[in-house]
Amino acid sequence: MFHEKKTLEEMVGKEMSHVRHLYQHYHRQYLVDYSIYTPFYTIAMGTGEYFIAGLESDEVLKLRVIGAATDLVGSFLYGYSRERWAMLWHTNAQSSRLRKFFVDSSMSIAFAIPYGLALFLVGADRKEASVALVVGTVTGRAYGYLLDKWRKRWGTTPTLDV
Repeated sequence: MFHEKKTLEEMVGKEMSHVRHLYQHYHRQYLVDYSIYTPFYTIAMGTGEYFIAGLESDEVLKLRVIGAATDLVGSFLYGYSRERWAMLWHTNAQSSRLRKFFVDSSMSIAFAIPYGLALFLVGADRKEASVALVVGTVTGRAYGYLLDKWRKRWGTTPTLDV
């Protein structure tokens, strides 16, 4: 049997088309995720850090500035990791509320390490840091729900909520 010979340009062109498609998908996903991640966590965590954990206003301000900077990378990593984590646990839009809560809360725990370091950098004591980390974990499900609604609104793929 003879196989059709393709030129290098044809082979590369097809691959480049695939790469362009992936780039456009993930570029859009990044913009959508970042546009909700930073406002959500600035408000939710700033409020929790000040009113619940008892951090001083200058500590909260420093944390939110650190947060806005790390969100440039963290927002996409969080959304992407959340998708993979949900697939690993066989969790989707039809899953129970408890299962979705588990996936989103445990995902928040995984991202608590850099947050814990930021708390240490701004001078939070152990009690303040512990409370802030709990608040961050509890807000995981609320953020996951909001993220999926936001993704749907902007034409990207939700993970757990349709």
